[in-house]
Amino acid sequence: MKQALYRKYRPSDFDKLYGQDNIVNILKNQIKNNNISHAYIFSGTRGTGKTSTAKIFAKAVNCLNPQDGNPCNKCENCKSIIEEKTMDIVEMDAASNRRIDDIRQLRDQVIYPPTTLKYKVYIIDEAHMITNEGFNALLKVMEEPPRHLIFILATTEIEKIPETILSRTQRFEFKSISTNDIKSQIDVILDRENIKIEDRAKDIIANVASGAMRDALSVLDQVISIGKDEITTSEVYDLLGLFSDEIKKAYCKYIFEKDIKGLLSLIDTEIDKGKNPNNFIKEVIQFFKDLIYAKIGIKNLEFSDLINDISLEQLINSVDILLEYEELMKKSDSSDLLFRVASVRLIDFMSRRQMESMIKNLELRVEALEKNEIVVEKKRAPIKVTGTDKIELAEDGSFFSEKIIPKDENEAIEKASDLDNVDTTNVSKEEIIKQTEKQSQSLTNQEISDILLNALSKYPQTEMMLNGLQEVEIHQNRAVLYLDKEAKAMTLGLRAIFNKVEQELKETIKRSFTIETRETKDRNQNKLNQDTIENLKNLFGDDLNIKDKR
Repeated sequence: MKQALYRKYRPSDFDKLYGQDNIVNILKNQIKNNNISHAYIFSGTRGTGKTSTAKIFAKAVNCLNPQDGNPCNKCENCKSIIEEKTMDIVEMDAASNRRIDDIRQLRDQVIYPPTTLKYKVYIIDEAHMITNEGFNALLKVMEEPPRHLIFILATTEIEKIPETILSRTQRFEFKSISTNDIKSQIDVILDRENIKIEDRAKDIIANVASGAMRDALSVLDQVISIGKDEITTSEVYDLLGLFSDEIKKAYCKYIFEKDIKGLLSLIDTEIDKGKNPNNFIKEVIQFFKDLIYAKIGIKNLEFSDLINDISLEQLINSVDILLEYEELMKKSDSSDLLFRVASVRLIDFMSRRQMESMIKNLELRVEALEKNEIVVEKKRAPIKVTGTDKIELAEDGSFFSEKIIPKDENEAIEKASDLDNVDTTNVSKEEIIKQTEKQSQSLTNQEISDILLNALSKYPQTEMMLNGLQEVEIHQNRAVLYLDKEAKAMTLGLRAIFNKVEQELKETIKRSFTIETRETKDRNQNKLNQDTIENLKNLFGDDLNIKDKR
């Protein structure tokens, strides 16, 4: 029968242990100085070397020729332990020997001295499984142990060990093993097995292990079973049922481009293939971690260009959301639905600056409502206004007009005096409104833009969009807002507000307008050069008809 890699390549001395340097140094010093304790607790996550360390320690304390705290692995005592021929080293599983009767039997045996070795060593794995009665039975012998006895308790759940036991032992916390240490061990094994695996495939195996060396070697054992001398990354993905870098890159790209349709289509395709959404979210979290490292310059990834225009804040926020939903998915029967919801939430990202601005805006509006006032924002960057007629900005660079849009006839009469050439002296109400409507038909592009933006600013939901407004283009029956990339993304879900503003403009200036939003770069790419248009007109005459197909 083939021996598993994690058993075949179990470290034989302290120097071959990975990732636990601090613990190794302490134990080696204790052995060199003959300062050995009677009881130890090795705690930590699975596959971090607790049992391996216990076995090495058992050999080292009994070695006839220890070398710098390490067992020589050549003397009679070391060989008897390696070949499991001695009865003085006892390994027991507390999961199946947890009752009080089992512990009493153990207690009766430990009082006898070792037969061939210097110390009798009991290695109790999964120690947290021992019952309270069993711990109480063990307590007496741990309190006053014979000089020849050493207890080593290994556990993954230290919180379940009673304080009375903890206080009588030396405790060592084993940390998760780094991916670099796991990859180093993988390289050693592959070299001895004469097998080649692509570097990216090694990264995948190390990441899947999540800090557990035993898990990594178990996965490596599975990969090697393919039976090839050279193994590719795609073969590892297929064997382990994982998602390729291309899939994860496409997933992130849809999120960063705010393409909900493409994102959900990708998820549906992969889940329909039988992929597990719980594994999907784990891999995406790891992928985002790699992107964060690439963003801050710790890692160099071939897909780093994916995050050139993405902030570190958004990447960290995405990981927070994914971790939250990962926990929910573990407890739910609808993990595929939760994964879709989590993915869509990643698209709806709002930076802290945007959030603070929105909160401040809402506070101002609430305060204004409490005082029964209308909030009109005046301090904004000047916005370029273009359209059928060339209109210059106001001298003070103001963004909004001070005019309040009339809501009824009386208000229209009050505000009629604000409009040029409207004489309200000795004129009936109907005539004043008629003159106002006539005046509205001749409003300049700048005035229409001011009215439009003033109407939009009444809604808190448009605040983020207006902050990124670059240009307003007024046509006969439509108004085009050119926004930066971030502001364009904020227009999702604003159609209902646009409809209200369009209706308000229709009632106010008696013209039907459709509000459109576009990204500024689209205008820069598609806009015809005005000089070219003038040259065409000079060539073909003023009757030249240039159609706007945007």
